[in-house]
Amino acid sequence: MPGKRYEEIADDLREKIRSGFYPPGEPLPHSELLRAQYGGVGQGTFTKAMEILKDEQLVRRVANRGMIVQEVPAIVDLSLRISPADDFGLWEAACRRAGVDGLVVLTGVRPEPAEPDIAHALNIAASDTVVYRTRRATIADQPVLLEETYWLYETFDETPPVAVVWQRTSAKIASTEEAAQLKLSQGSWVLAVERVLRDEAGRRTALQRCVANPLRVQLLEEDLPLTPPA
Repeated sequence: MPGKRYEEIADDLREKIRSGFYPPGEPLPHSELLRAQYGGVGQGTFTKAMEILKDEQLVRRVANRGMIVQEVPAIVDLSLRISPADDFGLWEAACRRAGVDGLVVLTGVRPEPAEPDIAHALNIAASDTVVYRTRRATIADQPVLLEETYWLYETFDETPPVAVVWQRTSAKIASTEEAAQLKLSQGSWVLAVERVLRDEAGRRTALQRCVANPLRVQLLEEDLPLTPPA
């Protein structure tokens, strides 16, 4: 089924930017010229196409110059392996490999009663206390990943996780709050990861959930064991 016209225009302009047809640092042609090139589309349709490119950080508006083409943003390969520091794949190191500056910022830590779904995931009683921690990962001060973790109260900051009990990776529409924090348009897609971690004693110690901008982050699963033949 053919896509919406503004998506087709954004796709074409994106390809021309990535190929160098429209070089970084230079303005795109005036909107009237571009609209004429795409069959005289309306201003509303063209504005939606520009919003997509701005969300992808491929263009930005500069006063008296118009829409300026940006360098194609680097994509960070984020490992989902467990590490003793619980740093969700050594974000800063992953960013260095991608040639960008990355940082993980702690945004909150507080004890709270476990909601039923949290209690079920951690094999604890509903209303047992967990430690709720939130962090934000950035690339050059641009938020690209949000993480929230629910820890068993007695193991927080004491027993590092050693294995993943289960993990689910999917794509979803960002919530209003997620879109605002990641500076995405409403209705944007994000990558979503949910997983339960355990310690050496086999206890489920943490439930992690994160959402990431799929235009800046790729999730990498490495060093996975092969399943032995039946």
